[in-house]
Amino acid sequence: MCKQEAKKPIGRERAIAKARSRRRRMLLGYHEVTGTKVKLKKPLLVLRKKVSGGAGDQEPPAAVVELEVIGIIRHKILFKDRPKALNVRLV
Repeated sequence: MCKQEAKKPIGRERAIAKARSRRRRMLLGYHEVTGTKVKLKKPLLVLRKKVSGGAGDQEPPAAVVELEVIGIIRHKILFKDRPKALNVRLV
């Protein structure tokens, strides 16, 4: 992987009916899945690992590992049914 990853979404998420609705619909390519938004009991951290070289005096050089917090995941979408295929007419 390259250092600068493209932030490309894997699908589009939309709430069904009201903005505060727990029901969600996600479009993944030519498939549609419907589920409910659920709060996690314990939030998850998304981390990035950074490795930097150690001090120049040491032999062999010791690597210093740092973990950077990129995000926090507090909710998940629970899907109960299989994806529905959307009708697409190919030209």
